[in-house]
Amino acid sequence: MSNVADEAIKKICAEIVFANGAIKIDIRKDDILIDEENVLLTELNKDKEFNFQKLQDNARFYYSMERIMFSPAFRNIYKKLKKENNLTYNRFKEVLVEDIEKVGNQKINLYDLYFPINIKTENKIAKFMINDIEIDFIKDKEIINQILTNEQVKHELLINKHFSFNKILLCKISLKGRNNAYAVEKAEKIYEFILGVIGFYETYGSSQMTLMGAPKPISKLNQYYIFVFQNKKYSHFLFYKTKEERIQSIDLKKEHVQAINHDIKRVIKSKQKILMFRLFTAYLRGLIDKNVDYSFLSFWRIVELGIQKDRSQKHKEIIDILKSLILELKHRTKYKLERIYELRNNFVHEGIADINQYDRNGIKFFAEMIITIYLNTLYKYSEEETKLFYYYVKRKNNINQHLKMAKKINSLIKLAKKK
Repeated sequence: MSNVADEAIKKICAEIVFANGAIKIDIRKDDILIDEENVLLTELNKDKEFNFQKLQDNARFYYSMERIMFSPAFRNIYKKLKKENNLTYNRFKEVLVEDIEKVGNQKINLYDLYFPINIKTENKIAKFMINDIEIDFIKDKEIINQILTNEQVKHELLINKHFSFNKILLCKISLKGRNNAYAVEKAEKIYEFILGVIGFYETYGSSQMTLMGAPKPISKLNQYYIFVFQNKKYSHFLFYKTKEERIQSIDLKKEHVQAINHDIKRVIKSKQKILMFRLFTAYLRGLIDKNVDYSFLSFWRIVELGIQKDRSQKHKEIIDILKSLILELKHRTKYKLERIYELRNNFVHEGIADINQYDRNGIKFFAEMIITIYLNTLYKYSEEETKLFYYYVKRKNNINQHLKMAKKINSLIKLAKKK
């Protein structure tokens, strides 16, 4: 693993020059340098023993990777390696740890990030905590006024006439961190989980069909801006590619808000919280992706994650488990499952995209079934217990035989202990 990283470090350091505290790069080699740093990042993230992610989380600091132009996040590390003439991955990791330790002595800031969500409701989505991160849903005129007095925001909203604070609810995510990259990435993951939960109740059991023109996303949910406050003062905003699309407000009924409040609490308390976050984030991707093929794959990902497929399992086993989860497996449902399996394989392995809106809507149904099983039952269980659940689901017709055998084995063990 380190050989690939060694080469990446050597190539990067060969192309960058440090002079008077500044860094000089041949702009024509931007793409090459970005590729090399991506290679280095991939190797860092694969290095389980080093655990780069945990080191950053503990420091509440994320190395920001600029992907439009090469602007090395590890500039201090490259500088030291060049000075020492020790361009190795092992030395890179040692200096990186030193750099993170220095960061850990820096001041911690309070970040409030405001995410507009195009929903309206008469009922309150409850405030909640994830560890020490606070999430609330507000209509705060004072905060909106602070945002609107900023000249950059004024200019942006003159261009984007589709956006209006009157048509949205603000999701406020408050956390402590040592840099903007950490705050934004942490908050954005929570925001996308929340949108996934909202989208689950907006679209559960429904289908989207576009009869003329390009297929539309299943959900009206959209992502617009992130307004960032640092230490209670407005700092800056970030935007999504979809920011200029017309806002269609979604009416959330009382029972939807109650279910959202209930399920968010359930996910936070779950023994498999991280997995359930991933399920709802994938669900959001499936709902808002305009591309039917990628929407289909996002819903398939939910099935794959939820059934906890490992590398030893074949994808055909996933279909068998889905069949076992359905109480009355009708011929049409069986046909849908077989087609889903075939479409997934053709797209992933052959690059053949023959997926239509009916197929996307079909896999959405099975994704919702998996999420519902977690919300109702599996949230209480550990990963190992969940794998055992699916093991017996496939063998449900013989479960009584398994139970009888388990009793016999227990009796034999007790007998052996007595002797």
